[in-house]
Amino acid sequence: MHERAIALELVCCPPEDQAHGSTTMLSACHRSSPDVQPDLLDNETTMLVHIIYTETAVFLSKKAYASWRDIQDEFSNFKASLGPWKSDAVTEYLQDHYSDLAPPAATQVAELLRADSVFRQLTFLA
Repeated sequence: MHERAIALELVCCPPEDQAHGSTTMLSACHRSSPDVQPDLLDNETTMLVHIIYTETAVFLSKKAYASWRDIQDEFSNFKASLGPWKSDAVTEYLQDHYSDLAPPAATQVAELLRADSVFRQLTFLA
């Protein structure tokens, strides 16, 4: 099994809201919207998505979480999470930070949004 080191850049806000290079501790940044359910949103660009980092992989989730602790409970080797962000902001973030995604970020996000599953593990070039 090929292991990949995952670098985390802890960003407080989605890409379109970022102040030039501003970063902060993730626990203070995690945004949650427990009242927003992805299946009630009107189109894919407004669906909210989390980026979830574990010790061995990066996942996308369209599940609505009340807090980062709920994500931690679901992923035993949880390290950090970003979001929820609009799916187009997630795509932009992934494109900017992970040029080695295969298929490209836009494809992986779109596949998650169309899937019955609420999770997708990101895949990278070998």
